[in-house]
Amino acid sequence: MDAVDTGTNLRIPNRNELDLWLQYRPTEGPLKGFRLKTQYANVWQQGNVRETQPEFRFIVDYTVAPPTSVRCKIEHPGGVCPTSPDEAAVLAASANRRDIVEKGDQSDAHR
Repeated sequence: MDAVDTGTNLRIPNRNELDLWLQYRPTEGPLKGFRLKTQYANVWQQGNVRETQPEFRFIVDYTVAPPTSVRCKIEHPGGVCPTSPDEAAVLAASANRRDIVEKGDQSDAHR
C-alpha cells in the first residue's frame, strides 16, 4: 500500500536512504579527547530532478579537559578539594552528614 497525501489525494513518491557513520574516539593515551568522524548519506526519491542526493561529512574535534583546579571548584563549590580518593570519600561522607543535620534542623523548625 502506498502513502497518500491527504491534501491532494496523490501518491507520495517512494524514498530510500542510506546512512553510514564511522567514528574513532580513543579513551586513553595522548589522543584522549580526539574524535574523527566520517558520515555518508545518500537519498533516492522517485520523481526527483536529481537521481540521488549524496552527502559526505568529515568531522574532527578535540575536547580539552579543564585543569584540575577548575574541575575541583566546579565539583566542590565549598572550596575544599580532595588530594586523594580517601580524602574525597571522607569529604563526601561529611557533606552527607551535614545535609542530614540541616534537614533535621529544618524539620524541627516546622513543628
